[in-house]
Amino acid sequence: DWDTAANWDLGVVPRSTDSVVIANVANQPTLTTNTTVTNLTVNTSATLSLNGKNLTVSNTLANNGTLQLLGSENTVSIGTMDTDSGTVTYLGDGDGTAETFTLKDFGTGNDYYNLIINDANATKDTFQTNANLTVAGALNVTGGTLDISTNTNTLTTTGTLTVDGGTLTATNGNIDANGAVVVSSGTLTAPTTAKSFTVAGNFTHSAGTFTHSSGTVTLDTAATAIISGSTTFNNFTCVTAGKQLTFTAGTTQTIAGTLTLTGTSASKIKLRSSSAGSIYT
Repeated sequence: DWDTAANWDLGVVPRSTDSVVIANVANQPTLTTNTTVTNLTVNTSATLSLNGKNLTVSNTLANNGTLQLLGSENTVSIGTMDTDSGTVTYLGDGDGTAETFTLKDFGTGNDYYNLIINDANATKDTFQTNANLTVAGALNVTGGTLDISTNTNTLTTTGTLTVDGGTLTATNGNIDANGAVVVSSGTLTAPTTAKSFTVAGNFTHSAGTFTHSSGTVTLDTAATAIISGSTTFNNFTCVTAGKQLTFTAGTTQTIAGTLTLTGTSASKIKLRSSSAGSIYT
């Protein structure tokens, strides 16, 4: 409990003018009232739970640990939040009603470092963007829904984009994945026609559902890309000369629309099996 004086090293509850450090200790703080501080540091492996309450950090939030939100918080106002470390997790409010909450926009540039959508409640909430979303680290959609479609936003990730139990709805949005894409459970509904879905790294579909939405997946860097699992794409495009696409042996890739592979006579696009002498289709 944040508001219990005995939980703090100075024996008083932090005031709005204080700089607060959340250490990695056995009992991690949870807000029970709306709270304002001047500076806030969440140390490595430490967690601060907002628990639906408002948080105002007048100057700087240095998040090296985890900041947990339900999504129902009315105001999370941060002067400056570092986006070179730390994790922000959305948990849903667990009130038994499926609701839609707006994902917090923490300013220009990167919005988050690591972002996790993980509503483990029986009735799950949707977390919707109302602006383009940039994740400087990894994105995991583990429970609940991340919706970038309704407001036609663009999702940009630097680390791995993983759908591992939740739903990522991007039908009318765009995805720019500057790392790998992994679908291991749950559902990824891809951008539709006239929208873009670019992948810089590997594409793994080991389980769960990939819905192509009649759109195009484009592999857009020169690095070798490993395509794992069996997937039905609509259009599948690579126009980077010299790029190698390595397909996991024993898998089947289905192209419902158009396959476009355009290299040059001197630098062809190479298609390879992950196991010499084994086939993929």
